[in-house]
Amino acid sequence: MMKRLFFILLASLFMLFACNADNTTDGDAEGMEDPPVETPEDGDAPDDDTDDDSMDSDTTALPDLPVTKTETMMIEGMEEEMILNLLQGEEADFSVYIPDDMQGAFNDGDLDVYTNFDGTLNEDARLFIYEEIEADVLATLESKGFTTDAAETMAFDFTDTEQTLVKEGFSGRIGSFTHEGDEYTIGYYYPSAFGDGFSARLPLIVDSLVWHDS
Repeated sequence: MMKRLFFILLASLFMLFACNADNTTDGDAEGMEDPPVETPEDGDAPDDDTDDDSMDSDTTALPDLPVTKTETMMIEGMEEEMILNLLQGEEADFSVYIPDDMQGAFNDGDLDVYTNFDGTLNEDARLFIYEEIEADVLATLESKGFTTDAAETMAFDFTDTEQTLVKEGFSGRIGSFTHEGDEYTIGYYYPSAFGDGFSARLPLIVDSLVWHDS
């Protein structure tokens, strides 16, 4: 009888220890679970949008200028009004106005202007302003048959040096100048028959330049 009571007591103790062990294991497992993931509120959500202002900060804004304007020029001693059209380019360092009977375009910031008298485009009557050294531009002009000679007077009041462009039946000039540390070349040439019309329009274009860093 005593042995039976002893075995019953031992079995009860064994079952008690087993239950305590299960509770401890469950508690440890609960403690090891990952914490719940919190969903960010709208105000805390990351901003994936690119700041447009920061993107535009590297781009020079084009000046707000009138689309057209009217100037007076002198042809054979007579005053004549000419409508000028605004020409701008995002890669250009300046804006410029072109006479209504001429055509102009920027190419990588370099300007070319040609006569378009009576609706006929003539690329042999040309004004150009390039952000290049004069020697490089002269190399291209020499391939077109031009040579240079010393200039007795200056055609522009802002150039550092000037030379006359020489070619049979043409008049022309080329010069160099600097602006804000950058070197530019300006020049023009035209058939002698275009002398009055081209020379009258030339100052209208050059005087209309508006530098974008001004």
